[in-house]
Amino acid sequence: MIPYAQEVIRANEARGWWSKKTLIDYLRENAGNPCDLPHPCWCTKEIDPERIAYVDAQGRMVNWRQVNQMVNRLALGFTELGIKKDDFVVMQIPNSLEFVYCHFALACLGAVTVPVVMPFREHELSTILELSEAQVAIIPHEYNRFNYLDMYSRLKARYPGLETLIIYGVDRAPEGAVSLIELMDTPWEEKYPIGHVEQLRPDANEVVTMCLTSGTEAQLKGVPRTHNNWIPFAHVVAHDAWGRNSSHDVTVMPLPLPNLYGLGCGLYAALMLGQTLVLLERFDPEECARAIQEYRATHFMGVPAMHIALLNSPAVEKYDLGSLRTAITGGAPAPTPMIEEYQRRFRVKVVNGWGSNEGAFIGTRIDQREHVADSIGPHPQSYDIKIVHPETRELLRPGEVGEIAMRGPCIFPGYHKRPDLNARAFDAEGFFYTGDLGMLGLDGYYRFCGRVKDLIIRGGMNISPEEIEFLLQAHPKVLYVAAVGMPDERLGERVCVYIQPKQPGDEITLSEVVEFLKEKGIATFKLPERVEVVEELPRTPTGKVKKYVLREDIARKVKASAP
Repeated sequence: MIPYAQEVIRANEARGWWSKKTLIDYLRENAGNPCDLPHPCWCTKEIDPERIAYVDAQGRMVNWRQVNQMVNRLALGFTELGIKKDDFVVMQIPNSLEFVYCHFALACLGAVTVPVVMPFREHELSTILELSEAQVAIIPHEYNRFNYLDMYSRLKARYPGLETLIIYGVDRAPEGAVSLIELMDTPWEEKYPIGHVEQLRPDANEVVTMCLTSGTEAQLKGVPRTHNNWIPFAHVVAHDAWGRNSSHDVTVMPLPLPNLYGLGCGLYAALMLGQTLVLLERFDPEECARAIQEYRATHFMGVPAMHIALLNSPAVEKYDLGSLRTAITGGAPAPTPMIEEYQRRFRVKVVNGWGSNEGAFIGTRIDQREHVADSIGPHPQSYDIKIVHPETRELLRPGEVGEIAMRGPCIFPGYHKRPDLNARAFDAEGFFYTGDLGMLGLDGYYRFCGRVKDLIIRGGMNISPEEIEFLLQAHPKVLYVAAVGMPDERLGERVCVYIQPKQPGDEITLSEVVEFLKEKGIATFKLPERVEVVEELPRTPTGKVKKYVLREDIARKVKASAP
C-alpha cells in the first residue's frame, strides 16, 4: 500500500476535507448510534433507524438498524475465518444485500474489498489475484448460467495463496468452501464480547477498497482508496447531484457496484444521506421503469447507453415515472440530444458527470440546467484542476484542449505495486494526470474532449485495446492487429479489430477471432464485434499504427451501412 505523507493528511484535515470518521461511522449513525467524531457535512439528514436502507432485485428490504446488525455479525463471522486488517478479499457477487453486508463487514475489520464485475473471467482474475495476493474470495456457485465455483477452483490450483472460497446464494457450500448464508445465520455476537467489532475500528486514512481499472494500459491496475478518499467524494456527489439532500429520497441504480460510479455516486452517496438505494442486478429498461414506479424513486442513475435505452423503450409508457426528479449520467460521454430529450420527455433535471476510478470527478449541478447538455460542469469542490499539453505538460489557457490533471482529497495515493505508472501519473505538485482530454471553456465550464490514448467504452465498460491486441497477436493467422472503437448508437462504442494477416489474402472471420479470445478466458463484453482484414495497417514514420485513421474508416463504414 502507498501511505499518504503526514503533511498531506494534515493539510486535508486543516481544510476540513479529511477527518477521523470512517464509512462505518456513517452506517452506525444511520442505525441510530451517533458518532462523536466531527465531520463538516453539507448534507442534512434525519436519522431514522427504521427507514428502508436497501432494496435488492429480489424485492428484499432492510432498514438501517437491520443492516448495522448484520454487518456487525458478519464482521465477527469473517473474524472466525481469520480475515483481519489489511487482508485483501476479492468479491465477485452481483448487486445485492449481501454485497452491502460483506463490503461493510470487511471495512469494520480494516480489510480491503477488491470488488470485481461479474463478467470477468480467468484471464482478468489471474491478474487480480496476482496483484492483490488475496487469500479469500466471495463468489456465487453459479450465476447467469456460468459456474464461478469451477473457475475459482481452477484458479486456486494456480494461486495457492487463495485459501478460502465463501459461496454466495447457497444454504450449504460444497466441501472445502464456506456458505455465506451460514455465516450470516450464525449468532456470532453470542460468542464475542459486546463491542468487539468496534475495537477493531480502522483509521480513516487506511485503504478500504481496491477497485480495478484498465484505463489505457494492457493490464488491469489496482486503485486503492481510503475512507477519507471516498467520503468527500460522496459528499460532493450528494450535495451537487441529489439536490434536496433529503433522507426520504429513493435512488434506483442498475450500475455494477465495483467501480467509482456504483460505489461513490451510488452506495456511498446514499449512505451519506441515509437514503434508500434500490440495487438492480442488471440493466433492463422495463425492470428499471417498474422499480421507479414501485418504489416512487426520485433519482435514477446510469451510463448514457442505459438512459438511451430507457428513452427508446415502450415500457416507459406502461409505468408512472412521475416521482423522478433527477437523472444522473456518467461513465461515458453523454450525447447532447439524449440529455435534451430526457429533460423534455420526463421533465427531470439531468446531472452530467465525468470521472475515473482514481477519484477524479467533474459534474454539473442540479441547478444548472442550461449547461448540462454541453458541458461536464464547473470547477468542483475540493479539487485543483489544470489543463496541460499532453506531451509537454505545459499549462494551457481556457479554450485550449489538453490533458486533465487533478489534485485533491478524493484522488487515490497511487496504483498498487506499480511505481513505474505512478512516476508518470503524478507530478511533483501531486497532480494526477487522468489520460483524458478536456477544455475549460471561456464560460467557466469544463468540456470532455476524448482520450489521450485509445480506451474503448462499450456501454460504460472500459476496454483496453492493448489487452485485446496482445491476446490476438498470438493467433496463428495474425501478423499485426489494432483494436479500435466503432461508433454504436445504443452502446456508444463496440470493438472492431483491424488485422493484417501473416499470409496475404488469408481470410480471418469474426467467429474465428471470438472463439480464439473465448479460449483465453476474456470477458464477453470485450469481444470484438467486427473484423476488418487489411493488406497493411497505416503507420507513422516511426512505425506506430495510426489509429485515428482506422477509427475514421470504421465510422464511415458504419454510417454507410446504416439503414
